Amino acid sequence: MSTNQRPMFNVFRKVKFDDSIEKIEWRTYYPYTRSLSFRNNDVIEIVINQSTLFDATYDSQLLVSGKIIKTGDGDVSFVNNAAAFMFSSVKYVLGGGSKEMELVQDTGIVSTVRGYLCYTPEDSNHLGISGWNFPNSPKLNPDGTFSFLIPLKHFFNIFNDYRTVICGTQTFTFTSANNDANCFVVKEKTPTGNTTVKMDIENVELKIKRIYPQSQWYQRNIVGRYVIVCFQVEKFDNLKKDPTYFDHINITNIKLSLNAESFPTERMRLNFGNNDYNEAHFRYTEFQSSYLNCSEKRPLLDYNVFKERTLFVIDCSRRDENERPSTVDVRLEIEAAQGFPENTKAYCIIIHDCIMEYLPLDNIVNNLKA
Repeated sequence: MSTNQRPMFNVFRKVKFDDSIEKIEWRTYYPYTRSLSFRNNDVIEIVINQSTLFDATYDSQLLVSGKIIKTGDGDVSFVNNAAAFMFSSVKYVLGGGSKEMELVQDTGIVSTVRGYLCYTPEDSNHLGISGWNFPNSPKLNPDGTFSFLIPLKHFFNIFNDYRTVICGTQTFTFTSANNDANCFVVKEKTPTGNTTVKMDIENVELKIKRIYPQSQWYQRNIVGRYVIVCFQVEKFDNLKKDPTYFDHINITNIKLSLNAESFPTERMRLNFGNNDYNEAHFRYTEFQSSYLNCSEKRPLLDYNVFKERTLFVIDCSRRDENERPSTVDVRLEIEAAQGFPENTKAYCIIIHDCIMEYLPLDNIVNNLKA
């Protein structure tokens, strides 16, 4: 008989208490430059300059509130993930501006793709206040006002991977989008309607979760290697279209080449015209469990919905580590049953390894692997 007792039968075990945390509180930080209203292309910078306190930045949130002004009689509604489309880029710097930890361009597109890949229906329930209401859209108040409370980990993937406190100077930079067309969808009541929408971001606040006290940490940023390819036809910067939809454009095969290696090893045989895209959907459903290192598979997009939000996922995480060169030549070969539609925009999101070491007492960040 094994001498290792299972926890349920260890009735004599002592009760353990976690005394490492004395208290938890929330602190609000404001932009470096205060303004009554933030316009397009404005740079919003928020600095947390606390070298002796510990912040659970991974659980912190961004509050964005404002108002829209409509001209015309068309119906205006937010798109899903509207808050992310309010920013063209977001950046996180740690250590007094010395180390850029993460920069996300096309914030709305990237967070939408990650949401489709990683979020579950349960996530949509509690992320409603952040503007992620899939498969529905966030509601606009009757007077045109809005308020979103967005977890920082919805923007920055580092906070999904690193969930330990941070001590030191942190700088968040949010660059507002050059226009608001991707945040809304306008439905005209008449063919000659010409409704315009203007949005004013009146308030931006960073809600930081502060913990007393904690210790130094070691962080691994992104695990695995994946390439996600998606396409849009006349959706971005178009007030009449929803930028959270991705077009399949009748793709029949996508192949990724990393130096001499190809992924997948066999060609895809996709036929979206005949609703035959099982392989593409299968690779999408496999991503969540592989990337999150879990056994459960709860993909957000079912087979039918996937056709309207098609993401081509290529898993290249299993490679020969011994023969990997210092530089990697990345090449994509894309085949389609028809020519690409006019004004087609292609996105390629590459997820790679990045391991960093943070020494809070010395305020030093070292790259261990990139």
